[in-house]
Amino acid sequence: MRQKGTDQNEHKEKKVQTVTSVLSIVKSSLEDRGYLKNILEAGPGNFVCLPVVLKINSVKSLLTEMSDVLKLAGNMQKLGAPVKGANTNPKNIDDTLKTMQILFGGEEILFEDEKYAIIGNIVDAHLYQAILGQSV
Repeated sequence: MRQKGTDQNEHKEKKVQTVTSVLSIVKSSLEDRGYLKNILEAGPGNFVCLPVVLKINSVKSLLTEMSDVLKLAGNMQKLGAPVKGANTNPKNIDDTLKTMQILFGGEEILFEDEKYAIIGNIVDAHLYQAILGQSV
């Protein structure tokens, strides 16, 4: 963005760096210095950069889905629809999910390949202007 001052020959420039542009600069710098390696050749002090599609821990996702289905079955039962298992209380599953959240301190994420796996945690407090569902 250019702003004209009182003098016609005077110009001020203001540059704004986005997160993407800063990461691009950092990546280029790491490549130039030889720190960026292939994941299979990486060692201590090296960085890796590869495209991955991270998924939420499947066990936790399965428990969440089971809890949601049990709640839905309970609601359908209240409307008069006969549903097997509708009397099962999802509280035990919800308690297990809360315990997992406390133990892991966030969402456990995973990427698996034939040669390696990438595992990490995403903590809501560390997400900048994002919603977890949009990130993973």
